[in-house]
Amino acid sequence: RECGPTFDVVNHCPESTSAQRMERDLGLWRRKVLRRCYMSLRLDVVIFLSVASMIAGVSLYHFEFNHTAWPPQDSIEDLSPECAREHAELEASGIDHSLFNVSLPPWPAEAASGSAIAYLASCGHVDRLDLVARVFQRLYRPGDAYLYHADEILLEALGKRLSGALGRELPSNVRLLKNEHSGRVYYFGHTANIVLALRKLMDMEWRWLIRLHDGSYPVHSPEYMRNYFSARPGVNFIDVKPFNPEHWMVPRLDMMHCCRSWAVRVAGHHFPQDEIEQSGFSWFQGSEWWVITRELGSYLASEKLQPFFDLMQYRVNVEEIIWATIVAQIPDFAQLVAQPLIWFLFDHIAGVTTRDSEHSPIHLDDASWEFWHGDLESRLADTFFILTVTTSGSKRLMQWADSTIERERHFFSAAAEPELTSEPSIDSALRTGLP
Repeated sequence: RECGPTFDVVNHCPESTSAQRMERDLGLWRRKVLRRCYMSLRLDVVIFLSVASMIAGVSLYHFEFNHTAWPPQDSIEDLSPECAREHAELEASGIDHSLFNVSLPPWPAEAASGSAIAYLASCGHVDRLDLVARVFQRLYRPGDAYLYHADEILLEALGKRLSGALGRELPSNVRLLKNEHSGRVYYFGHTANIVLALRKLMDMEWRWLIRLHDGSYPVHSPEYMRNYFSARPGVNFIDVKPFNPEHWMVPRLDMMHCCRSWAVRVAGHHFPQDEIEQSGFSWFQGSEWWVITRELGSYLASEKLQPFFDLMQYRVNVEEIIWATIVAQIPDFAQLVAQPLIWFLFDHIAGVTTRDSEHSPIHLDDASWEFWHGDLESRLADTFFILTVTTSGSKRLMQWADSTIERERHFFSAAAEPELTSEPSIDSALRTGLP
């Protein structure tokens, strides 16, 4: 090989002089230094760009978090003339300050009797009507009460699905109710529909009330539930926790105007949560999927709570606040509160990310069963419903629940025969063969 400017230093030309070899060594050393400097500079640039991208991403996230309208809101331009006039008045005057002095009515001294269960079901998704009908078929008992409420557009289809599940016309203990307010979640119209449904239910006979999610599924029979309730008189199963100041809703405590099907932010105003708390009233939060006694249901349906409802109509995410806040502060409340009887998961599990929205539980698909069924089964004695279930993705899960419901139905029916002298316990029912 001939010696040249690119010749490797380890392959010295024998005829090279000492000066030539020194010059080649120096050139190679310079190239190595330059190469290292170049690589170091490239690394610094990459790190700088990565950090800059992260900062930009976080900044963009916070901008979107604080400025994106979530929950979804309407524009003022969309309002009807009547709602637009109301909105203009609210922008000018804000919330009536007389509503700031919150005072809940005292607990009434009354006691309910009987053993009937009432089911209050909200239906808001047309693609869940088949699931709602299947759940109704599993839960229906002639002595219980059922009230399903939905927007007018769904009501006829809902009635057909329910009557189809029974194989006949709906009996008198099953009622359908058209929503008088917009059923949009996160806003007061949804809550106002619940209050109206509660008032309708007071005309029916029942002792316990279960509020049903349209994506939930029972894991016990009504007979099991009745036995469970009878052993716990005066207990309400409702989530009541201190208000979390880090909750996602806190930066969005704008004053909301809910009129018919619209929900619009009132510019220049906010919901006076801090001001009301400074006057001695406290805020609580919890899931809206509860089981309550008739006594508490009667209290929540009372017209005496209307001033508090008038205040809460201006708040976002009402459902997760209003029920827990009321229950935690009823004067002279003489009943107990226990953990809810519904099981769901918000956490990410083994790649399962399907959910209705950013703030909804994950879907309980058959494919992810092995990752969460252990936790469910460990809580099964005190769990009545699970969510979110889908007819397409949760087939084996529903079959498993159906087998439990049918087994329990036979168990408690046999226990009611004359030759049995004692009522079986819930523990003995579970020992007869949970899968």
